[in-house]
Amino acid sequence: MGIGPEDSGASRESADGPAPVEPFPSLAATGRRRTSPAEQAPPPPPPPPTVERVKTPAPVRPPRVPKPTRPPKPPRPPKARKPREERLPARLAARARSIPWRRVRLTGVPVRVLITMVVVALALFAIGTLRKSVGDGGEDGGAKPQAVVEASLLGRPSASPSPSPSASPSSSPSASPSPDKPGSSPTETKPGGGDDKPPAKDAPPPGSGTYRIKSASNGLCLDDPSRGGDDPLIATGCGSTHTTTGLTELSSGTYNISLSNPDQDSPGCVEADAPSSGMPYRGSGCGGNGQTYHLVKVSDGVWRIKSTDSGLCLTFGGSGSEAYSTDCGSATGFRFV
Repeated sequence: MGIGPEDSGASRESADGPAPVEPFPSLAATGRRRTSPAEQAPPPPPPPPTVERVKTPAPVRPPRVPKPTRPPKPPRPPKARKPREERLPARLAARARSIPWRRVRLTGVPVRVLITMVVVALALFAIGTLRKSVGDGGEDGGAKPQAVVEASLLGRPSASPSPSPSASPSSSPSASPSPDKPGSSPTETKPGGGDDKPPAKDAPPPGSGTYRIKSASNGLCLDDPSRGGDDPLIATGCGSTHTTTGLTELSSGTYNISLSNPDQDSPGCVEADAPSSGMPYRGSGCGGNGQTYHLVKVSDGVWRIKSTDSGLCLTFGGSGSEAYSTDCGSATGFRFV
């Protein structure tokens, strides 16, 4: 019998011993290639598909339309300036600035001061008017509240009048008519006397005659101390010898006032030094300019002596003061007694 390959192998194994067993088949027997661990790993995922970005075209902007031009603004009128506020005098302003702890508001102060001055002036004017009216009514002892004027004529004094006051009381009561009787003649008063009696209401202006020019406010009379000299006329008590004056009524309601001077042959006339306010009155030769006067009625029997030349009035103050010319609104009212 022939020996096959298997038999030859088996005989070899039996001759050489058992043949070694290969744990893994050889690559040549299997026909496979040994792979590495890296090759045995799963394949990586495919990359994501790339998306191409398509640029969208920018929107086309419409062309810019120019704005319509505005008409020019009309010119503004000039601002009216506010009236400048009155300021305090420099002395008061400096004094106000020197007070650091107090703010002094200067605005409006002159207005308040002006209002205060007006109120004070009105109050003083009212008080003066009341005092004057009370003085006119209560000068003769307060018998009658209304001021009245006496128009009693005086007899011309003799060359040597008696200074004794007992001449008046010694006269007989029947020599003078009673003032209560209507239509009685004015009582004759001697130069040394001062007893004045109120006349009736609405007494007419005094006529020509001899009078004492007596103030209705203080009871003093016009006096010629120098008897026609250069001294100004003054205010003095009505009992003085040289207080009698002559009143001569001229045409058109004007008067001439003469001074009775026993030491001279002819009396002088009352005249102001100049036709301006504040000028004193003196005795001057009659017939000159500025010696005629109007009698302006103040109340019943009270008159102001107004110069026809200057338009000013005669007035005086207290005892011994000079007679001078002033505005008739503030002049003294006189009685002719």
